[in-house]
Amino acid sequence: MKKLYLDTGKWQTAAGSRMRSSSGNEGGDNVGRREKRNREANGRRKQERTGRSQGLGSGRGRGLGHVARRSRGQSCSQGVWPRVLCACAVLQHFSQGGFLVRAGGSRGDSPRLCSPTAFARTFGASIFFSRGENLMHCTAFATADEYHLGNLSQDLTSCGYVEVTSLPTDAANTLVMGVESSAKEGDPGTIFFFREGAAVFWNVKEKTMKHVLQILEKHEIQPYEIALVHWENEELNYMKIEGQSKLHRGEIKLNSELDLDDAVLEKFAFSNALCLSVKLAIWEATLDKFIESIQSIPEALKAGKKVKLSHKEVMQKMGELFALRHRINLSSDFLITPDFYWDRENLEELYDKTCQFLSITRRVKVMNEKLQHCMELTDLMRNHLNEKRALRLEWMIVILITIEVMFELGRVFF
Repeated sequence: MKKLYLDTGKWQTAAGSRMRSSSGNEGGDNVGRREKRNREANGRRKQERTGRSQGLGSGRGRGLGHVARRSRGQSCSQGVWPRVLCACAVLQHFSQGGFLVRAGGSRGDSPRLCSPTAFARTFGASIFFSRGENLMHCTAFATADEYHLGNLSQDLTSCGYVEVTSLPTDAANTLVMGVESSAKEGDPGTIFFFREGAAVFWNVKEKTMKHVLQILEKHEIQPYEIALVHWENEELNYMKIEGQSKLHRGEIKLNSELDLDDAVLEKFAFSNALCLSVKLAIWEATLDKFIESIQSIPEALKAGKKVKLSHKEVMQKMGELFALRHRINLSSDFLITPDFYWDRENLEELYDKTCQFLSITRRVKVMNEKLQHCMELTDLMRNHLNEKRALRLEWMIVILITIEVMFELGRVFF
């Protein structure tokens, strides 16, 4: 079993190394020093083999224990990153079945066992856990093309949910509901329903979320597949802070000093961007499915084979493309900022930052390029079928003329 020693100087492992005394100098002749170096090299090779076998090391097979080594005289409790490295080293060590000992101050002192809890309390590993306790979740789903918000509001109210009516009149296409019990303390659970067919849950329990989605099924227009809904969702962590609200490194930070109405407006700005992202994800999946249905056409044309598509099927596919293109470029807010944010610069900044983080503009551009390519392919197929149809009509006319000429010749000679 491996042991991890900790003294005031540096980290060492028991395999192939020994504890260093805080005073005194390691003497010996050249042979002794050479044997010591050999033992240390054997110990390092053994630890590297262990790290590679358990998949805990880096690309070269070195474990996190090597990263945690530090130079003589540097305090492990100074700064955050030394604490992070020490915590990572201990986590790896415990995962490999080792236990922690703390070396004594002098050569005669015996090592003392050090529990993981005592280590975390001493060296600051608790910074991971304290931060995780403050994180809450914001989850967005796109379940249908559109919602009946009026009937949905009545149904949710009858089930015990409370409608929040603090939104301005120019946000009439949104329904905001509050829940009685939130997932974590510190922020009330809130749900945003957008008429475009998306719902965003803030600090809502998973059980409550499933219940709301079941109620939502009764008020959906052209619902999506359940598997697609749960696959193409967006989830961001958020927390309350002192200061201005922002989106920082993929986490939403809300101002804890705002009143309820202003907090709802800021959540609305973030939710609006998440709504666009999940709707775009659904349409991206729809376009990918369409591309799979026509991917055999270019190969068939290249090989000179006959494409088994009727004129009706080609027109149907063109209609699907035009409908999808219309939704993206004309019936949504992907290309321009909604009018709601024109006189609310702080909310517009939150909305734009979230859209930028979710790559809304780039994804719309890629989708339009794919749509353009699909439109060119379907136009090619339509023109090809029109040419075949025109050629068939020409041959029918030629045959009819030939038959008429034969009848005239027969009448003349017979």
